[in-house]
Amino acid sequence: MGNDVEAALLRRAQGGDRQAFSRLVAAHREPVYRAAYWVLKDPEEAMDATQEAFLRAYRHLQTFAGRSSFRTWARRIATNVALDRLARRRREESRTQSLPESGEVAERGRESVGAALEREERRELVRAAIEELPPAQRAAVVLRDVEGLSYQEIAETLSIPKGTVMSRIYYGRKALKEKLAGVLGPEAERIRASRAAEERARAAAAEQRARLREQAEREARERAAEAALAAEAAREAEAARAEGASAEPAEGASEPEELPPQPPKRSGPIKITLRPKKPGDA
Repeated sequence: MGNDVEAALLRRAQGGDRQAFSRLVAAHREPVYRAAYWVLKDPEEAMDATQEAFLRAYRHLQTFAGRSSFRTWARRIATNVALDRLARRRREESRTQSLPESGEVAERGRESVGAALEREERRELVRAAIEELPPAQRAAVVLRDVEGLSYQEIAETLSIPKGTVMSRIYYGRKALKEKLAGVLGPEAERIRASRAAEERARAAAAEQRARLREQAEREARERAAEAALAAEAAREAEAARAEGASAEPAEGASEPEELPPQPPKRSGPIKITLRPKKPGDA
């Protein structure tokens, strides 16, 4: 939805047009729901929080001054609603995890039920550690590390300064690290080793691709050079044939006649000897 369209819908909704507000809800329902879900971790409760957030937004629509986008404003309301609901939730109720389905275990191959339960327990420990954070820190950490919002977006969502956002995230992460260090220390080491192995494999694959690309480029250059040499040889052969054809006499042309040998030229004066005329000479 473009900014101009959203601004027009907001003006109409503030004027009492419910259909315009419904279009705004449809356009921004998903990010508002995600904001509530990452705080509550319960799809049904997050949906209820989303509906409550949009109801609050509709009731207070006249107070929306447009200093932020409607999405940011509605997401901030949803986050506050979710935090209120989370504060009302009874902390002493422990969550139970069901055993994995038989089909799921079969798909995991050699993984044992015990390993599956251990993994679920670790996930529960992480969720429990997040839920044990103070609500303000929990909201900031979830919006940053799970939802992927920027510091500025979190500041607008929670209506707090950017520096406060950074402080809450820092202390929230520090508390989580302390809570989970003893439980997830070996697991974290295994994850780091696995990631390092993946990085090495990716680096080796990238190096192999680079070698293959370099080899292909070298072979292409060699083929191009061979083609150029062959073309040059063909041009030289054609030029030689053309030169030989121009040196031969044309078809039907007569051989030049040989001239009789010329007497040698004399040098010096010519001597003429006169003899007396005899009777009877003509």
